[in-house]
Amino acid sequence: MVSGERDGYRFRLVPDKSVGEADPIKHYKIIAQPAKRLSRLQRSYYTDETGVIRFTEEKREPASTDPPLEPPNER
Repeated sequence: MVSGERDGYRFRLVPDKSVGEADPIKHYKIIAQPAKRLSRLQRSYYTDETGVIRFTEEKREPASTDPPLEPPNER
């Protein structure tokens, strides 16, 4: 696991260690949570090797079952 903090969020990269140590990592998850919760609706984010960014506004760790973040409207 690797972690760090930037712009008020704590980031964690969690590789799937179910494969052997010498095998390349094929599955992982990245979690970003507020370092300090400033409002009730502050989002936490989740992504994995699929590239889909998901979020939750609940005070818990985000998961692969959370709704996807919608791309911004293009003009």
